[in-house]
Amino acid sequence: GFTEYLTYRLTEAQFGKARGDMERVIGVADLKTDMGLAKSDEDRKLKRAFPSKDPDEVFSSIPYQRGALFLVYLESKFGRETFDAFLRGWFDSHAFQSATSEQFLAYLDEQLIKAKPGVVTQAQIDAWVSQPQLPADAVYASSDALAKVDAARDAWLSGQSPITAMGAGNWSVQEWEHFFEGFPKTASAAQLKELDATFKLTGNGNAIIASHWYKLAVDAGQVDSVLPAMTEYLSRVGRMKLISPIYRALATTDAGRVQANAIYKKLGPGYHPIAQQALERILAGK
Repeated sequence: GFTEYLTYRLTEAQFGKARGDMERVIGVADLKTDMGLAKSDEDRKLKRAFPSKDPDEVFSSIPYQRGALFLVYLESKFGRETFDAFLRGWFDSHAFQSATSEQFLAYLDEQLIKAKPGVVTQAQIDAWVSQPQLPADAVYASSDALAKVDAARDAWLSGQSPITAMGAGNWSVQEWEHFFEGFPKTASAAQLKELDATFKLTGNGNAIIASHWYKLAVDAGQVDSVLPAMTEYLSRVGRMKLISPIYRALATTDAGRVQANAIYKKLGPGYHPIAQQALERILAGK
């Protein structure tokens, strides 16, 4: 959670608030996806009531993105100046050592909750830390740039405007991510073909854009049109965030699972052992 929160803060400081908000919106989309994929309510909590037997089995964006949302919530309640001073104190007092969730919550209680009574209750903290649902008063970012992406995508898919009117040739990677995340599985083969022909998505050199594109092609039942390029992509990219969505999408159908197993049989030995275990669980339907 601290990792993501500070990344957003650094992005905002270097590139501006609009860019930081884009990253936050995309992060929340990842969080909601993983909340839906979680096997149990315990996996949706920020702090599990008991450790997982194998942490790799429950690895997801939930502790990262939900943790960042929790810190954003605290910042919004206490104000950035006060919250930054709190963070500075936490980092200084725990530098060069490990720290547990219990230690952080105790420090939070002493330095913020009790020091600023009436701002946040223990019940609100518990809702963030120990309950499976996202609290109703979570603070979400919004992005004008990503709202324009939504409008452009919907106008093209509905036939209201040509694909060239989307302006996607000038989009950032973040805008492309958002474009794909909101893309319906009901899109036609002709629309996907036009999208690929216009923006050269098959074989795209950007690993993030390529990952989203191949997953979309699989979801839309058009895997055969991208299979050679997708297989080549999976042979040289090993980051779980990028390859597991493709394998998971393939594994949703019997035919796709056969293809996924064939690809994994060929490429699996080249993946990191943790990635191998995760992909094998996906292919086994676990």
